Amino acid sequence: MSIPLYLFLHVSAAILLVGITFSACAAPAEDNRKCHQVLGGIASLVTLVAGFGLLAKTGQGFPGWIIAKLVCWFGIAALSGLAHRNPAGTKKYSLIATALVFIAIYCVAFKPF
Repeated sequence: MSIPLYLFLHVSAAILLVGITFSACAAPAEDNRKCHQVLGGIASLVTLVAGFGLLAKTGQGFPGWIIAKLVCWFGIAALSGLAHRNPAGTKKYSLIATALVFIAIYCVAFKPF
């Protein structure tokens, strides 16, 4: 696959993952749980696979900012499940997700390490 296709899949799936996480924080009802888990899992997997595809195609190796993005990815992916387990903490989870998104974007834009 080409770099633009990997990039499209990676960014699109990441946007969907963040949207699903915020949706889980906004509506943590039991009725929505399965939908959030299935869609979040698929978006998370596509984000990860496409991201590693980009790394392989560009030959960047494994710089430190990738590790930071992996931590952000793991945190965002976990937050939708946490929102369903503890609906009282959804405001806190939304703030954490927002911070993780900003950190991930900062790492991509500036590649600080």
